[in-house]
Order: sequence, then structure tokens, then C-alpha cells
Amino acid sequence: MDKKIWMVVIILVIVLGAGGWLVYSSYFSGSAMVQVSESQENIEVKNGQEFTIKMVSNPSTGYTWSVSDSYDKNIVEKVSNTFKASDSGMSGAPGEDSWVFKGVGKGSTKLEFKYARSWEASSSDKNKTFSVTVK
Repeated sequence: MDKKIWMVVIILVIVLGAGGWLVYSSYFSGSAMVQVSESQENIEVKNGQEFTIKMVSNPSTGYTWSVSDSYDKNIVEKVSNTFKASDSGMSGAPGEDSWVFKGVGKGSTKLEFKYARSWEASSSDKNKTFSVTVK
């Protein structure tokens, strides 16, 4: 019976220690996610670190954000893009577009976003550029 208890204690110590190390290493290595607001222009992250750009969007009007393919993919890679509808419950209310990127190589590049209707050639002059530096 004593051997079983000691075995459980050892397993718990190993599991909890590994979990604690993951939290510690992500916090102190700088791999925590960086949140970027729409008004921010310069983004600085560490190599391997993810960052999220959040912008107000209203696809019910046909307008959506798109990112130009011109950024350096040796420095930054796109991880995902999601839209979160408004919690207001009102039909047609704007929500939030979230773009997740990851620094994959040291250097600088620009992320250029355009807010437009996909079927119109030049429907909006609402553009946003973020300068990204990966260290």
C-alpha cells in the first residue's frame, strides 16, 4: 500500500513540475501572446512569439479586412484569422476581426491591411499598416 501512495506522489510531482515549467518558460521566455490595438503602428516581438492584431469589422455590410501578401514570410507568418460577432445581439452590429501572426525570423517587415468590399475595385480608403520587428 505504501508503494502505491509513493508512486502516486511521484507521478503528481512530475506532472505538476512539468506544468509549472511550461508556465514559467512561456512567461519568462517572452512567448506570451502580444495583443495589438488598431491604433498601434509598431509591433516588436521575439522570434517564435505570436501576436494578435484586432480591428473593428462589419462583414454584414460587405466590408472586411484583408492583409496584403507583400509581407516577408521569412520574418512573419500568418497563423489564423477569425471574426467575433458583437455581443450586443443587434443585427448588423460591428464585431472584431482577429489576426494572429508569429515571428519566425529576425528582421523587419510591414503588414498592410485594407478594409473593403471584395467585389468593388477600390471601395475604401481605410487602410492600416503595421511595422513589425522580430528580434
